[in-house]
Amino acid sequence: MGPETAAAHVSRPTAGSIAAALLPLMAVVVVAYLVTGIAMPVLPVYVHQGLGLGTFVVGLVAGTQFAATLISRLWAGRYADVHGSKRAVLAGLSFAGAAGGGKSRSSAMTNRRSVEVRRNARSRLRRRRLRRHARAA
Repeated sequence: MGPETAAAHVSRPTAGSIAAALLPLMAVVVVAYLVTGIAMPVLPVYVHQGLGLGTFVVGLVAGTQFAATLISRLWAGRYADVHGSKRAVLAGLSFAGAAGGGKSRSSAMTNRRSVEVRRNARSRLRRRRLRRHARAA
């Protein structure tokens, strides 16, 4: 069998097999970009209206997210090249879990703080009413 005959027997991948092989990878990339980008429309509104901070802080928060994304992608790429993709994914999941835990703790502290503020406001109102009532009597 000559080189021409061996080359003729090599099967070429079809368009369907290529698409089937790439489909899981494309789905992961779409989900990854969706997860990282879904906070961008919500974050400025939350910082401005939910937390009551100004537009300058909103800009700082948005800029910080872009900077963190850039730095983490550079670090993750280098980490994956040195340690392998499995360890890089596990490290990324660990960081994501820690960030979620920090957010939950932050929300719990914010809720507790808002309860304390409401409680203090009620007690101030009660004291004012008692003072008014004592003056009137």
